[in-house]
Amino acid sequence: MPGHEEHHHHLSIEFILEATGERHQKQTVLGIRDGNSGGALVFLAPGVRANFYDRFSVFVSAGIPVIQDLNGTQHETRGLFILGIGAGL
Repeated sequence: MPGHEEHHHHLSIEFILEATGERHQKQTVLGIRDGNSGGALVFLAPGVRANFYDRFSVFVSAGIPVIQDLNGTQHETRGLFILGIGAGL
C-alpha cells in the first residue's frame, strides 16, 4: 500500500544449542610438572537468545558436561552457566 511503512520486528526469540570446550595443559611449578592439573572438558549447552531491533542480543545457556578428561585428582565440573550481551554496528 502506498504510504504504508514496512513493519519491522523489534524482538525475536531463538532457541540455541552449543557445544563448547576447553583444554588445559599440565602446570609446571619450579620445573616440576603437577600431575593433578590439566585436562579437557566438553559441554553441551542448550539456551535461548533474544534479539532486539536487529542490533542487540542477550543470550543465556546452561552447559552440561558430556566429557571430563581431567588429569590426576581434580574437582569435576557439574555445570556451566553462560550469559552474554551482543551489539552490532
